[in-house]
Amino acid sequence: MAYKCSFLDNETYSAQDVNDIFARITSGGVIFTDTGYTFGDLNAVQSEIATDGVTRDVNSCKVVKVDDTYKISKGVCFMNDGSAIIFDEDGQEIEITNGVENYVYLKRNVVANSIDIVVSEEAWDEESIPLAIVDEEGIVIDRRKYARAKIELATSGNIQNVTVNIPKSEGVTSDEIEIDMGDPTFSYVTVWDAKVLSDGDESERVTTGKNLVELIENEAVVVQLGEFDGDKEEQVHFRKDGQKLYVCIIERTGDVEYTINIGVI
Repeated sequence: MAYKCSFLDNETYSAQDVNDIFARITSGGVIFTDTGYTFGDLNAVQSEIATDGVTRDVNSCKVVKVDDTYKISKGVCFMNDGSAIIFDEDGQEIEITNGVENYVYLKRNVVANSIDIVVSEEAWDEESIPLAIVDEEGIVIDRRKYARAKIELATSGNIQNVTVNIPKSEGVTSDEIEIDMGDPTFSYVTVWDAKVLSDGDESERVTTGKNLVELIENEAVVVQLGEFDGDKEEQVHFRKDGQKLYVCIIERTGDVEYTINIGVI
């Protein structure tokens, strides 16, 4: 069996099925027994723990082409109601229409009591989970949406802390610093603190707080650092491109150096 879904009405599941799915978004240990929960309860609990999207593994539910065959790779995807679809080691083959743009996504079908694998010339809607676009030439463009835990930032064990050093340069915009995060599954960034070094003097900058800022593929997102001389407001620009994160400073206060400590998740 290439995949199975949880938790759907009028289907039979064991306590192990429940523990297996929750183990992907919690720290481990036996968390459910054979009694005491309806499947609606379990889906509601799951939707409170994590957002919809695929699990944060590099290849989870990734659409790949092997020879002339396209398939969805092993992985788990959570839907917005807390239900999930689990693809096994073999993955799931999908049919692609040649010569046109194919949108590959997952969609919860409450009426049919299923999670549908959709390949269509029509783009996905907001209720669906995108996986990929296969273009007219048969090239796969990854469009997976990653699930994230609905937990306080301070308690998350998935944060990568990175120190970014931006050297002196002319102009109000610094050069972009490239950071290789190792895999493309990160989706959020926060600025813990920032310091400016000018002629041997170090000064701190006030940030907008420890809030997570959502990263958008190949689009700049901004964190304000504070005011300078009452009218300028330095900005850190972040841009995600696959597994790379690019950082630069806008509205620089002059020919100064910056040290920025950030968290990425």
